[in-house]
Amino acid sequence: MTENRNSRTHGGVGPNGSYVARNIRALRTKRGKTTEALANELTDRGVPLQASAITRIEKGQRRVTVDELVAFAVLLDATPNALLLPVEVDRELPIAVTGHGELAAADAWDWLDGDSPLPSRGPSEDGDSEDFEDTVRPWWKRAPVRLPRGLRGFEKGVDQKRRMADRARAHQESTDLRHEDQGGEDT
Repeated sequence: MTENRNSRTHGGVGPNGSYVARNIRALRTKRGKTTEALANELTDRGVPLQASAITRIEKGQRRVTVDELVAFAVLLDATPNALLLPVEVDRELPIAVTGHGELAAADAWDWLDGDSPLPSRGPSEDGDSEDFEDTVRPWWKRAPVRLPRGLRGFEKGVDQKRRMADRARAHQESTDLRHEDQGGEDT
C-alpha cells in the first residue's frame, strides 16, 4: 500500500480522515446545522474554526486535529469513535484503518471500542496481546471477567441499579440523621 506522502503532509487525509470528513458532514446535516452555525458553536467552545474550514474538512481537503475531533463529537452529540470509522456499514465489509490496512468493519470497531486487539497481519505480529485491556482502559473501567458481547448491556444495567441503590441508601441515612437532629427518637 503506497501513499502519496506529499498530499498527506499538505492537507490530504488518509482513510480514517476520509471517514471523519464523511461522518462530520452526515451528523451535521442530520442535526440540521449549517457550517456557519457549527463554526460559531465551535468558536464559542474555544475551538475557533471558520465555516470554510469545516467545508474543507468535509471535502477531505483539511485534516482535523485531536482537539477539533473531540469538539466536533461533543457538538454533534456523538463520540470521537463515531467519527473515526464508518457507522452505517455491514460488519463484514472491509474498511481501511490507517497504519494497519483493510479488515472487517466488526474487527475495526471491536478494536476502536477497546474490546479486542487488531487481528494479526502477519506471523511477526501478535494480535492477541495478553495486556491489551490493561493498555486501553483505566483500571476502574476493566471488567474483572469479560462478558460475552450480548451480555455487556446487562452488566451496565446492573452497575446502574447498584449506583441507584447506593444513592437511595445515602439519602435514607441523611434523612435519618436530620430526623435525629430535630429531636426524633433515639434508639
